[in-house]
Amino acid sequence: MKVLLTGGTGFVGNEVGRKLSEQGHDLVVLTRNVETAGARLSYPAKVFQWSGKGRVSAQALEGVEAVVNLMGEGIADAPWTEKRKKNLRDSRVQSTHDLIRSFEDLEDSGEKLKVFVSFSAVGFYGDRADDVLTETSSQGEGFLAELCAEWEETAREVLEKIPQARLVIPRLGVVLGECHGFLDRLERVFRSGVGGKLGDGEQFLSWIHIQDVVNFVSDSLSHQDMEGIFNLCAPHPVTNKELTKALAKAFQVKAFAPVPKFVLKAVYGEMSEALLFSQRVVSEKRNPKSFQFQTLESALEDLYGDLKKNEARLLTHLWVPQKPEDIWDFFSSETNLEEITPKNLNFKVLGKSTEAIEEGTLIDYKLKIHGVPAKWKTRIRDWDPPHEFVDEQLSGPYKRWVHHHGLKPFRGGTLLTDRVRFQLPLGSMGRMGGFAFVRQDVEKIFSYRSQVVWKKFGSKTQNS
Repeated sequence: MKVLLTGGTGFVGNEVGRKLSEQGHDLVVLTRNVETAGARLSYPAKVFQWSGKGRVSAQALEGVEAVVNLMGEGIADAPWTEKRKKNLRDSRVQSTHDLIRSFEDLEDSGEKLKVFVSFSAVGFYGDRADDVLTETSSQGEGFLAELCAEWEETAREVLEKIPQARLVIPRLGVVLGECHGFLDRLERVFRSGVGGKLGDGEQFLSWIHIQDVVNFVSDSLSHQDMEGIFNLCAPHPVTNKELTKALAKAFQVKAFAPVPKFVLKAVYGEMSEALLFSQRVVSEKRNPKSFQFQTLESALEDLYGDLKKNEARLLTHLWVPQKPEDIWDFFSSETNLEEITPKNLNFKVLGKSTEAIEEGTLIDYKLKIHGVPAKWKTRIRDWDPPHEFVDEQLSGPYKRWVHHHGLKPFRGGTLLTDRVRFQLPLGSMGRMGGFAFVRQDVEKIFSYRSQVVWKKFGSKTQNS
């Protein structure tokens, strides 16, 4: 099936796109910046420019049989000024309207389109204390409720404009995933020593594991009986107090003092409703047994069960069109590290213990971290050409650093996976004082790496 994906470069979009691609679907991605999109995709796709306003090009929509509509600026990315609220609305409501009209304007009036999956959110229900909310529960009050309601009403234009298409509207809960999204933000707070319950902690949070989001989208495309509203949340919502306790356990830290409501309202203004509103949402249409992760404990165990004390992690994926055997030499050669490392680090290879890299090879480097000179020695292990290897720090700026390089055959190319585990010196003091800053530095290093790798291996083949 040919699937059009909006929001395809984001966290949820990447997980959904990679799964659909794995299942054999062909992906089309709409993005504001074609030049940089490839470096943020973990699956092969034809990428087309679209600002989110006006008509989508007929070339992008040609032959599309399904749409997964994930577009929308981040709700909690900035304070809700009037300008910001307009942007949040336009990036959902107006963009969805323009996308549907673009299908209607095609010569065949979008007759090949079979299903339109348009995401909404549990914000639709507003602040409802401990009421159990199902798909038939009424709309709540507040900006988020009004935004979601208008977003959903716009998506229903599909039923009028393209009557043969099924419409599926998932009301999404808070998505839990490793090193990304909601948990990534909270991990930074908890590891800095200031994580605690919000307000009285009695407000309910409706959540879902990213894998269950992916499974739902896959089912939506293939199950002809799926249509209408679905509450896309795990069967067991938790209170903020329960969430705080579970996260402190998962991250192996202590929860801090609670943050009073008046402080949150003073700092975040109207946006504090996203933190304080209570939404105890369940689904009457989705069988609880269809959820791979039904409890918060099982979800956190999957995502953080093997986490060591004071350990932080980073996980990135990038797809390139070459096969693993064709690019192995580049990624396994220490001489190319300088090319894919940001210039401000002044990264230099000093030497290695063997003529060619192999199991047990020792490599020496020097670099500068915010202008401070440092030396680094790593050992190569788990050497398995052309699929994987690990470099592990023996001495250097970290207490512990383990970097797993994965090259997996995927849709005629390679899925590159970088998984990093690191610990800072000074134990809990190092974690509390430096985690957020170091994590940000590491993210920048791997973002730069993805950009360079995509430019070298992928950019010339995009949409060809």
